[in-house]
Amino acid sequence: MRALEYAADTEAVVLGKPAKAFFHSAVDALGCTPAEVVMVGDDAISDVQGALDAGLQAVLVKTGKYRESDEARIGRDAAGLFEDFPAWVEALLDSRG
Repeated sequence: MRALEYAADTEAVVLGKPAKAFFHSAVDALGCTPAEVVMVGDDAISDVQGALDAGLQAVLVKTGKYRESDEARIGRDAAGLFEDFPAWVEALLDSRG
């Protein structure tokens, strides 16, 4: 990366998780504010903590990359811990009546 920056005489912009710019570009594409968006992910740091740091809401699901007690790695409270995406959707719908 440094060599490319030097050769191009420019500073690289990282646009991947957990960079705030990654989450903000998605929020902008949706036409929302960060507080209106929920990131549902299976990676405590890249998905959930990254989203929280960018001002989004976040939910951790126990699928894919999730490992037991990953929720303890999150510096702030996520919106919840769910078995999988459908379980979160069901809980969301139930909470809305």
